[in-house]
Amino acid sequence: VEPGTIYRVAAVDKSIRNLMETQYFEDVRVYLDSDFPEADGIVLVFRVRTAPRIGEILFEGNNEISKRRLERHILSQVGDVLEVSAIEADGRTLRDYYREKGFWKVTVEAEIRRPDDETRSATVAFLVQEGEKRGAGEILLTSVDQEGTAKGFDVDLVSEVNDVVGIPVISSGGMGSTDDLIEVVER
Repeated sequence: VEPGTIYRVAAVDKSIRNLMETQYFEDVRVYLDSDFPEADGIVLVFRVRTAPRIGEILFEGNNEISKRRLERHILSQVGDVLEVSAIEADGRTLRDYYREKGFWKVTVEAEIRRPDDETRSATVAFLVQEGEKRGAGEILLTSVDQEGTAKGFDVDLVSEVNDVVGIPVISSGGMGSTDDLIEVVER
């Protein structure tokens, strides 16, 4: 819509679409200004609400890879207009980076903490659950002291190993009855 042009609804609609496509605005409304009538036409007022900007980027749960390294792998930066699709793409990029580093069970969730109306800046948090680094998927633990004795598993050893690792422990050596199996599983 240009000053001096003939009013057409289609032209106003196109102007609204063009403004929204910039992604700098969250809302655009057009009003007829009846307080300042023009003798030979009308006055339109465009009221816009700016899109929030990124005020802070957080990484939560990243114990093995530093914030600085993670920041290098995302495109979104503090001060950028908040674009949900860009934030989601950054989350996928971080997940892929973690997988390249051997964290094959990683999950990365992007969380947008909405801005207050005063500052219009949002906090973006990438919630990382690193999981186990690629390597063993399980441990087969055989107590050579118990192997072939049918006197039961070395339950203390199995328990100690299980407390230290975050992957399944399979116990072997010493089973003489189903009671032995129940004991090692329950402990």
